[in-house]
Amino acid sequence: MNRYILYRMQVALFIIAVLLLNACHIDHYGPEGECNYTVRIFYHYNRENTSRENVLPDYVKWMTAYIFDSEGILYATHPVEIDVCDGQYASELNLPPGRYSIIVVGNDTSMSATTDAATTHTPEVGVTHREDMLLFLQNETPTRTARGYFDNCGRLYHGYRTFSIAPAELSHVRVDMVHSHCVINYKVIWEGGMPNNLSNVHIRMQNMPSEYHLMPEFIYPEQQGLCYKHNPDSDDFYDRQETNCIHHIATVHNNRNYVNHRHTSTLFGQEATGEVITYRLRNEPEPGKISTFTVYDADKPLANSVPLNDFFVRQGINLDETLRQEYPLVFRINKDGSITVAFATVEDWDEGGWI
Repeated sequence: MNRYILYRMQVALFIIAVLLLNACHIDHYGPEGECNYTVRIFYHYNRENTSRENVLPDYVKWMTAYIFDSEGILYATHPVEIDVCDGQYASELNLPPGRYSIIVVGNDTSMSATTDAATTHTPEVGVTHREDMLLFLQNETPTRTARGYFDNCGRLYHGYRTFSIAPAELSHVRVDMVHSHCVINYKVIWEGGMPNNLSNVHIRMQNMPSEYHLMPEFIYPEQQGLCYKHNPDSDDFYDRQETNCIHHIATVHNNRNYVNHRHTSTLFGQEATGEVITYRLRNEPEPGKISTFTVYDADKPLANSVPLNDFFVRQGINLDETLRQEYPLVFRINKDGSITVAFATVEDWDEGGWI
């Protein structure tokens, strides 16, 4: 009798476990067992092809997806949520048959604004074209007499993909999110020691890009291992099963809307350290708009400005096409007021307490 009761309890526990395992997906099916959505979109971030693990929730806290129809007109705006079952971002949408494209912005906050370039308003369903989707920085601190400086932009991510939906068929779409900001961890070292009586050490970054066109400029198919200019006519396939890894880099406008950043440094012994987060840099800015890094105390520059575009290009970095822009840099101010810059070494990081 005891064995029988134990057996019944084991069967009951097994049934409960099976029900719990499938509970997350019960509401996706109609009374006849058919899905009530036509496309499942799952979002990935693999640290720029350095891993096959999807680590998106570790880097992105929220996302907004913009769905466009076959004519490129905004069909729907969709806040993307984490699937409670697997802890990953996913969308299950009931879209009618047709061809679609999707643009996704991750970690979008009030620091930046998504807008329709044609209307200068928030993107509007049935009106906004995907070619007019802009993202721009808007966290300026103005002064009474002139434009002010901008704070860090936030750690933005961007994704793009095309797909199609056929009658009575379920589509699966993978959207690879791409690191869409620039991080500069900096350390300033004075040769001969930090000067006395410094009151307000900070850095200023002049002529930094502050606007993205959210249609991609570059495409990076994983299987080809190279980056090239994105062409919607030849690179967008609109398949039902778009599940291979493809990265798209948003267009960084380098011919308008440059801004200046200001960041207060932390004094650490005889050094100054900090982290600046901006929009992505380009190889060649507009003439006369070179992005620069300058160390200040109050309103006095403590050394010559460093041209960032030139430095990175000379180091062999293609700012236009690189998937992730994260750079630990050491700036050494020489006694004659000149400045040298180099990538931080392990010793630099250890000495400065960055890790």
